[in-house]
Amino acid sequence: MSLFMWQWLVSDTADLGETGHITNATPPRPDHDGDQNPSESAYIIKDNKTPLRQFPGELTPFSDITAAATSKPKPDANETKEKVTEEDPVARRLRMRGERLQSVCKKYNPRPNLLLTTLYYRDFFFHDYNTTICTIAKAGSSTWRSHLRKVNGGPPQHLPVTMDARRIEKLAQPEPKLIEDVNASSTIITVRHPLTRLVSTYRQKYSRGVMIPYDPVREREQLKRSGSTWSARMHQFWIPALHTNNLLPPDLHLTLGLDAPFSPNKIYSTNVYSRLRRALKPRLTFTQFLRHVVATFSPGQRPDAHWSDINRECNPCYFQYKYVTKVESMSQDLEYIFKVLRIPTTSSIVMNQNSPKDGDYYAYYNEVPVEVRRQVYKCFKMDFEMFNYNLPDGFLDPKSTIENQRS
Repeated sequence: MSLFMWQWLVSDTADLGETGHITNATPPRPDHDGDQNPSESAYIIKDNKTPLRQFPGELTPFSDITAAATSKPKPDANETKEKVTEEDPVARRLRMRGERLQSVCKKYNPRPNLLLTTLYYRDFFFHDYNTTICTIAKAGSSTWRSHLRKVNGGPPQHLPVTMDARRIEKLAQPEPKLIEDVNASSTIITVRHPLTRLVSTYRQKYSRGVMIPYDPVREREQLKRSGSTWSARMHQFWIPALHTNNLLPPDLHLTLGLDAPFSPNKIYSTNVYSRLRRALKPRLTFTQFLRHVVATFSPGQRPDAHWSDINRECNPCYFQYKYVTKVESMSQDLEYIFKVLRIPTTSSIVMNQNSPKDGDYYAYYNEVPVEVRRQVYKCFKMDFEMFNYNLPDGFLDPKSTIENQRS
C-alpha cells in the first residue's frame, strides 16, 4: 500500500454534507457546516521557490518531492509534471473523463445555473497551489474541507471552514474577477454515482427511515461537528419529506398544542418536534424518500444540496473542470493529482475500507416501483451522461432486481 491513501468518508456514520441549498446569492456567511470561505486571489507559484508545506510530524506522500523540499532546491514544476506523463493510466482516465464531460456539454449546451451559489457556497481553494475544488454534498465534501483546513493552515477547528480569512477576501472580489480567477486555476470536481449518493443520504440524514429522538449528548457532539441542531435537521429533512408523502395530518396542531395549523415552512422548537415524533412515530421508506427527492425537482422547487444534481451545483459546462475525480476511484485519482499539483497530503489519511459495496446500495432499489426509478433517472440523467455512470442492469425493468450488481 502506498503512503497515500485518501480517507473518503462515504460511510453513513460520517457527516459529508453542507446545510442544504442556499436560496439566495448573497456573499457567504459562516454557515453551520462550513461550506465556503473567503481567500485572496489564488497564489500562483512563479519562482518555484515556495517551500512545500508539510504538516507537523507528518510526511508528504512523495519521497522525491519531500527530499527535494527539505534537503535540496525544489525541482522545477515542469520537471515534476514530466514524471507523471500522459502514459500514466490514471492520467489517461482523467483525460477521458474530461473529454466526455466536454462532449456532453457540447451536446446539450446547458445554460449556467446559479453561478454565484457555486462560487460562494461550493467552491473552496488551496490558496498557495492555485487550485479550486467544487465540493458536493455526499461526495466527500467534509473530507475535502478538512484537508483544505490543514493545507491552508486554518481556520482553527472551533470555527467553520467558511471563516477562512483568505477565502473571505477572495470572494469579496467583483464577480467577473472571481470567475476569472477560478477559470485560471486548476479546477477539481469530485462526483459520485447518483444512485449510491441517494442511498447514502437516506441512510445518514434519515437514519434509514427512523426519526431519531432528541438527545442532548448527541446534540452537543453534532454541534461540535457541524453546528447543525436537531430541530434544524428536522426542518430541513424530515418535515418536508413527511409533507410530500402526506404523512402530516391536518389536525396535527391540536395534537401538538399549537394555536395555528402546523406549517412545514416554519422552524419549531425542539419540544414541538419531540412531541411530533412521539405522536406520529414517523417512518419513511426509501421509496417515500425518493418520491420526495423527485418532488423537489419540480418547477418552482429546489432540491436539497444533499441530492441536487451535480450539473446544478457545480456548473461543469461553464467552469470546465480540469480534473474530474470520482469517489469510486478517489485514492488513485488524488494520488496522481496531488503529485502533479504538488499539494501536500499526509500518510495518516486512510481511505475508509468499511464503506458498503455498490450492490449493498443498489439493493435498496429492489422494492422501489419502476415508475419511481424512472423518475429518479430522469432527474439525474445529465449526471449519468456527463460522468459516464451506468444504470444497474434491469433498473428500468419492472420485473428485474438489481441486488449485488455493480455499475
